[in-house]
Amino acid sequence: MEYVARKYQPSKWDIDSTFMVAEDIQADAVSICLKTSSNTLSFWRCCDDIDDLKEVALAVACKGTSIDKMHFIRFRQSDIFDLGFRLDEAPDNATHVRDLMPRHLNLTRLTLAALSNFAHFMKDKARGDVRCHTFTAREVFDLLNNAIQANRLKRESLDERLLKHIDRLRSP
Repeated sequence: MEYVARKYQPSKWDIDSTFMVAEDIQADAVSICLKTSSNTLSFWRCCDDIDDLKEVALAVACKGTSIDKMHFIRFRQSDIFDLGFRLDEAPDNATHVRDLMPRHLNLTRLTLAALSNFAHFMKDKARGDVRCHTFTAREVFDLLNNAIQANRLKRESLDERLLKHIDRLRSP
């Protein structure tokens, strides 16, 4: 798998012409879409096809509290390495789907300058709609529901609020 993916909000990467110029990035893009923890940024290993990206969406969605539309952006790992960044294995509890845990990676050793460099790299990809994909709320529900039915995902591991959304969408 030569790509990594991350959930993001496309509107945060748009240019607000009331106060921005083309090179600018909204502060919300960084504080919301590139939120770090322990100076790391979470990514998911994937291939460059939608079926594999569905696995990433499942990994992320099962840790949520609601079923909503989700946007993902993919990057070539080699492009990230070429920029001088480091991706480390992070098979932790980032997902409730056991077979997807080994796909979790962290961009590590981030400083503000490094995060800013990554933000500019991501800006070009997001604004160019390069390897970006949106899953509808219904598609997210189907991913979760199918994983539960296939015993890849245990209902008891999910947040109660997410379970209520799933049950509501299951009922006729």
